[in-house]
Amino acid sequence: MFADVSHRRWLADRVYDAGQYRDLLGTFSNVLILDEEHREGLLACISRLVETLFGGSITRRNRYDLSIAKLPTQPLQ
Repeated sequence: MFADVSHRRWLADRVYDAGQYRDLLGTFSNVLILDEEHREGLLACISRLVETLFGGSITRRNRYDLSIAKLPTQPLQ
């Protein structure tokens, strides 16, 4: 068991243009596993969507969670 447990959460929005978002998605394992033809097709399609439907940029909300705790100085009973 732990003592003095605390948890914090932060939200941060990051704006990506089509190229930046394509580069980001290209690092994801579920995209990397695709063969090159399908991967490039998917990323090109998403880039076009960002350009045409979202005005050239997309906002991605990231959530960061931090949990910290101390080991108790005395055994818990």
